[in-house]
Amino acid sequence: MKCLVYSLIFLLGFILNAQQYNYTQLKQGIVVVQQNNFNYSNNSGLNLIAGAIDAFRNSWKDNKKRERNIAKAQAQLDLIKQKYSEIENYPDKIENGWHLVIVTDNYNYCAQAKVFTDNNRIQKFILDNYSQFDIPFDIISPIKNAKSMLSLHLSEDITDTVEVYFMSDLDAPNITAKPLEPGYVCFWSDLKKAKSVKIWLDKKYYGELDKRFEDGKPDCFEFGTISLALKPGTYQFKGAGRGTISWEGTIKIKENQCLTYMLNKENRR
Repeated sequence: MKCLVYSLIFLLGFILNAQQYNYTQLKQGIVVVQQNNFNYSNNSGLNLIAGAIDAFRNSWKDNKKRERNIAKAQAQLDLIKQKYSEIENYPDKIENGWHLVIVTDNYNYCAQAKVFTDNNRIQKFILDNYSQFDIPFDIISPIKNAKSMLSLHLSEDITDTVEVYFMSDLDAPNITAKPLEPGYVCFWSDLKKAKSVKIWLDKKYYGELDKRFEDGKPDCFEFGTISLALKPGTYQFKGAGRGTISWEGTIKIKENQCLTYMLNKENRR
């Protein structure tokens, strides 16, 4: 009898969880069409790439952190250049495809990036292994001896001249996996006061829900939800309604999938 009761409790919990959040596989074409329905500030995507650029360039506001990371980058650069100079025979060309490279401005940073090459020329430059962090650039010098020089247009005000080293391809061609595609999260609520529910993700505020969904789960990107495009990974979220009602938890963003997450009285804190 006890086993039956425990089984029923487990099943009930599973059903409730399934109702509160689930993943939907998305086709990229549908995402492109529906992106205009994202109900969040257009600045959120810009803030994410700005943060990635700051990390890439060691442009930290904390002076001690910046100096510590620059010193580390300079030590790494010495090792990279030493290894590069010891090569006797450089590859004649770099194979077409995605490559993991070392990028440096020869002072502030020595960081990894991914580039796509075709016909021995760099065609795409990606930060943080995330397809949405696609940086425009001009080629100053083409690939020769497994090295190239680019002018990166990191923002309207920042253009860096960098050297790109194909260190992973010095001994043999080394094609790597393509950068990650975005995943999505869609917050919604069936509460009467859903419009008062505010959402934070990793301590960043993204706004309030615009609508109460009384007739069931909405689609991803539907008006009234807070829908976000994010790099796949784990994030901490917080929701807060009127009074003392609130939600906290961890969500996992999966590539090309949308997590719909319901905020109601059953799963509040």
